[in-house]
Amino acid sequence: MANCTFYKMNLVSSTTAFTLTTALTAGAVYLHDENDSTKLTSVASSDTAAEVWTFTFTGNVSVSSIHLANHNLKSFDIKYWSSTAFVDFSTTIGTTSNATDYHYFDDFAVTTSKIQITASTTIVADAQKYVGGLRVLNKIGEMSVNPQKANIKYHENSKNYYTDSKENVFVLFGVSTKYDLDFKNLPAADIDILEDCKYLGESFYVNLGGGGSDHTVRGWRIEDIALVNYTNAFDPKVSDNLLANGEDIKVKLEGVKTRST
Repeated sequence: MANCTFYKMNLVSSTTAFTLTTALTAGAVYLHDENDSTKLTSVASSDTAAEVWTFTFTGNVSVSSIHLANHNLKSFDIKYWSSTAFVDFSTTIGTTSNATDYHYFDDFAVTTSKIQITASTTIVADAQKYVGGLRVLNKIGEMSVNPQKANIKYHENSKNYYTDSKENVFVLFGVSTKYDLDFKNLPAADIDILEDCKYLGESFYVNLGGGGSDHTVRGWRIEDIALVNYTNAFDPKVSDNLLANGEDIKVKLEGVKTRST
């Protein structure tokens, strides 16, 4: 079972060059807008016509993990550019019989300038192929110990008021995710991961379940990845447990974008 994992910003961004078989380039923004309900969609595809999407970065980047969100691809593969050809990752990403809409691929470390998705068929036959989010990630680190307590809150940005006739009007602008994490007896390596997150100088991703498919509780599932800031002080303390030799720390993470799952 994977543990709480942190990642740097999505390498797919507005600076990425997109080469798409039939999907419109203008729709590529949906892959990195942090709203998995908006989708990059093919416009003239079927199960007899493969859709090939190539993502070219501004230079070589380090890739450790890929998060594929809200998609309908049944038969597909993902490869990286080796400088001469598109090749498989050390853990091959490919299937011909997928039936789920979220995937997380991990445990590889490559340096590349391009990623390519080839999609042949869809879960519902002959549908237009779509992907709601593509996060190409570089891992900051995976904790060896999960938080002893994890309080997940969904903070609403909303307006609630009454008309002159006492009719209620409620407008929901969005919901962001907040995490209050309480870690106990952490080894030095885990404290270093949290320190890297705190002083990274930019927002980062957290997935409490580390992308593990065995997590089914909201907040810990594959789809529950969030772009966050570390907003409280970095303040580890030596554990007051005489039988422990690690450090305790409380971590507050606050969502940057409106959640979409």
